[in-house]
Amino acid sequence: MGINFALRINDLLSLKVKDILNKKGEIVEYLHLREQKTKKEKKIKINSAVKEALEYYFKKANVTDPDN
Repeated sequence: MGINFALRINDLLSLKVKDILNKKGEIVEYLHLREQKTKKEKKIKINSAVKEALEYYFKKANVTDPDN
């Protein structure tokens, strides 16, 4: 994900399931976050490669609830 999103490791590690899944349990089209180091707001499109990887991971980990 990091290489596709151009995020620092701290920002990647701070992501939560609720940042990635909407209330229906679907992967959002864009991530909205504030970079920890610069405090800049970022809107990042989730590309197809990342979406596939996340879908695979969530399926294997049985993650469906965005509040986890």
